[in-house]
Amino acid sequence: MSRNHQNLLHRLSSITQDQTSLAGSGGQSKTWKKPEQSSSLLVLKVEWLDSYTESGWAEYETVDTSTTTYGLFVGENDDFLTLAMTKEEGYWGNQWHIPIPNVRSITVISNAIESTEHDN
Repeated sequence: MSRNHQNLLHRLSSITQDQTSLAGSGGQSKTWKKPEQSSSLLVLKVEWLDSYTESGWAEYETVDTSTTTYGLFVGENDDFLTLAMTKEEGYWGNQWHIPIPNVRSITVISNAIESTEHDN
């Protein structure tokens, strides 16, 4: 396990279940634990520091603004937490690979319902 992944797990382990105001965000939050093999899908809210660019002439000054991404939990490894916009049998659509060191908070929004039949 990489040092970055260990640091993220350490930060996330300090979050208690149903804690409010997680990393400055409002609402109810739950402890993030990598889920066991399950057929239910998790919808996550991930706040993370993204890169940005500026064009033209400017003074050197960085901005510390979080990006918020909502998506279905696909998986994680030492380097990335992966979310997706959609899921079909055997495939994930529109994946976001978020670098682990950039993750500031993870909130479990809900368990998504995985339907085996198409709605009419």
